[in-house]
Amino acid sequence: NLTADELKIDDFLGYQYFYIEGYLVQSHSLIRRAIMLAKEAGAKIILDLASYNVVEDNKEFLLEIIPQYADIVFANEEEAAVSELAKNVEIAVVKMGAKGSWIQRGQEKIFVPAYKVECVDSTGAGDLYAAGFIYGLIKGASLTVCGQIGTLLAANVIQVVGAKVND
Repeated sequence: NLTADELKIDDFLGYQYFYIEGYLVQSHSLIRRAIMLAKEAGAKIILDLASYNVVEDNKEFLLEIIPQYADIVFANEEEAAVSELAKNVEIAVVKMGAKGSWIQRGQEKIFVPAYKVECVDSTGAGDLYAAGFIYGLIKGASLTVCGQIGTLLAANVIQVVGAKVND
């Protein structure tokens, strides 16, 4: 129920990153205002494209905001190629499930293999990959280590039912 008019710059001050889950992009005015305020506050914009359907339904909007505002983009294999995304953002990450992930920043392009585990339920895999990757970024880790942390978390969550990693 949050509206664009309710957002204030103070909501974004003091943060390094502003992460947008792709399923939320349907509210274009809210997302546009949030991105603009986060940028003004000095945060980098991270966009997780979520799913093919979200991308298709919001393609025009995404093509507008990605090159203009996004610093880091997470996509699934069917959503984008890493080199194409990397032309418009600082860091592009393309997750390919059991086939691993590609990460690119400028000319630096890295492949991170997936762990060979039994997949019980893929719910939460993309979110946990992104969480691990962002954790690595915040800690100053290399892109390879960021990808490895994300891969480790995703590998753990797919071995259980639901989106929560067991202790």
